[in-house]
Amino acid sequence: MAKTKKKQLSLDELLEEALIKEEDRPYEVPENWVWTKVEVLCTKITDGEHIKPKISDYGIPLLTAKNILDEEINFTNVDYVEENIAKKSWERCEPKLNDILVCSRGTIGRNTIVNVNTPFCLMGTVILLRLNRLVSSKFYNYVLKSNCMQDKMRNMCGSTAVSALYLKDIKKLAIPLPTIAEQQRIVVVIESLFDKLDTAKELAQNALDSFGNRKAAILHKAFTGELTAKWREENGVSLDEWEEKKLAETDIDIIDGDRGTNYPRKEEFYDNGYCLFLNAKNVTKNGFAFNELNFITKEKDELLRKGKLKRFDIILTTRGTIGNIAYFDEFIPYEHMRINSGMVIYRGGSDFYKPFLCWLYKSNYIKNQIANIKTGSAQPQLPIKIMKDLKLIIPSLLEQKEIVRILDNLLDNEQRAKELCDVIEKIDLMKKAILSRAFRGELGTNNPEEENAVELLKEVLKRRINLK
Repeated sequence: MAKTKKKQLSLDELLEEALIKEEDRPYEVPENWVWTKVEVLCTKITDGEHIKPKISDYGIPLLTAKNILDEEINFTNVDYVEENIAKKSWERCEPKLNDILVCSRGTIGRNTIVNVNTPFCLMGTVILLRLNRLVSSKFYNYVLKSNCMQDKMRNMCGSTAVSALYLKDIKKLAIPLPTIAEQQRIVVVIESLFDKLDTAKELAQNALDSFGNRKAAILHKAFTGELTAKWREENGVSLDEWEEKKLAETDIDIIDGDRGTNYPRKEEFYDNGYCLFLNAKNVTKNGFAFNELNFITKEKDELLRKGKLKRFDIILTTRGTIGNIAYFDEFIPYEHMRINSGMVIYRGGSDFYKPFLCWLYKSNYIKNQIANIKTGSAQPQLPIKIMKDLKLIIPSLLEQKEIVRILDNLLDNEQRAKELCDVIEKIDLMKKAILSRAFRGELGTNNPEEENAVELLKEVLKRRINLK
């Protein structure tokens, strides 16, 4: 039996299908904007190769999700395919200028716009969106970067073992549609604000890098003896008196956290309470940071065996971001604290003045050792058994105190470094806030006297009809 030809919908019927119903709109937009779907505004939605083609030593770059960055396409560390294979791939997916590329695996939703003429192919971990010429690709590249759209794309992935964003889902993604004039105005404002923020971020990063380089050089001098050469001369002390011991050879007790059945579940954490349960964000390369806190009750604390801190303990992170160190001295405002399973406690250590040990672990002398002995790649770890092989420099206690005194004076800008890190983080948050406001029509660019964007949507739909 012959297939029945699908009935051509009228413009009004297409418009009704294209518009998002009021109850399904993610948020309010100006009255002369409308909500529609990604598939309505695109002339092509596809993805790259699902089966990896034959790789060549040279030829056309074959890109995956790892090459799609927030601001650019990265052509380093890529595979290549021969031109005949590329041409076959381009029959289905040929990236062109102003196409939007969206990661469907890995960092799902990360997107950028094609702004290079270099020919390349894509693997199936990248989705290609080609916008209708009546709308702005730059505008929708920014729309997809907004927190709302990023959250929606991630939520579309479900809870399967391997998260993925599928073509059928991104096609139905609801997006706002202002007039083309408003799209262009918004892009101009975003790019102007982002340029200013990028300049501020670059200045802050340069200052932070300069401080970091200076700090590394000073710490190198501290732990090679150069920093206290004059002190040793004045006190009749020789550099030969310095010792080097493995951590296992010292009397430092290494205590890990409780990993038993009583380990706190997510619902057992509170915003305040009896015992602060440290998380990875609380132990940074600059020491403690008490911005995001989790507390457990006294009853829960008493059920846990290991991992309870005592004053003058040192905490070291051992999983994920490893090597961050903090000192539980008398100035820490919490009496009861516990480490999580990605940390250890250093307790005791008669060979060491504790602040000296903290400075030592911040130096490249220890950092380089950790880099060489850590395990794991996706999530680096520093198991206690391996950690015990770390070699520690041990001057006399008097010289350790002198080293700390000098370092504290020379590196009193540590707080300044923290402030610079905060500035950089705030700039990234400001960008997200700008995007959030932009696509709600809150940048002061919208002209309510302009025609309703539904007229633009009609023109888009007319083109779709004519192309069929």
